[in-house]
Amino acid sequence: MVEFHWLSGGVWALGGVCMLGLGYLIAFRDRVDLHADFEESGTVDRAVAGRRVGAVALLMGSVTVGHGLREMIAGFDPTALGLLLVLLLVGSWFTRLFARGWSPTQSHE
Repeated sequence: MVEFHWLSGGVWALGGVCMLGLGYLIAFRDRVDLHADFEESGTVDRAVAGRRVGAVALLMGSVTVGHGLREMIAGFDPTALGLLLVLLLVGSWFTRLFARGWSPTQSHE
C-alpha cells in the first residue's frame, strides 16, 4: 500500500509540473491569452504581460514542485501546506493583476 505522503506529494509535484508548463508557454511562447483574465482589447502590452504573468506562474510551479518533493521525502506538514496555499493565492492575485495590464510602477490613487 502506498503511504499517504507519497501520493499527496506526487499529486502536488504533478500539479507543479503543469504550472511550469503553462508558465513556460506564457513567458517564452507569447501565449498570455492562456490566462483567463488577459484582456485582448489591445490596451495591454502582450509581451510585458506575458513576461510578468509567466514569471509568476513559473515561480508558483517551482514552489509547488518543491513542496511535493519535500512532502514525499519528509512527510505531510500542515504548516508547509498552509504556506504553499497562501503563496499560490498571492501568486494568483498577481497574475490576475498583470494579465489586466497593471504595472508595479503605477500609483494607487
